[in-house]
Amino acid sequence: MSLISFAVMGTSGFFTPYQIDDPYSIYVMTYGEYYLLILVGGYIVTMFCAALTMLVTVKMHTPNLAICIPFFLLCMMPFIANIIFPVSSIRRKELD
Repeated sequence: MSLISFAVMGTSGFFTPYQIDDPYSIYVMTYGEYYLLILVGGYIVTMFCAALTMLVTVKMHTPNLAICIPFFLLCMMPFIANIIFPVSSIRRKELD
């Protein structure tokens, strides 16, 4: 997906400071650094879910439960986190 986005929109904003979008941000990072941070974080989480799936499969001797755990962690947790910790109305107005 990144290759398609980069091919269509280009990579000229890679070194743009993040403060352009969020002037009150305390982090001195560029959009490229945020992209790489998200990319590495996603890789680490995916490897953790794979290891957890293999561990559950070995301990439970059934793949059915092992398939449900990564689905819950990767697909359901963002929705549950949004219900538990909703975006405040002030931040929602900023996003619109």
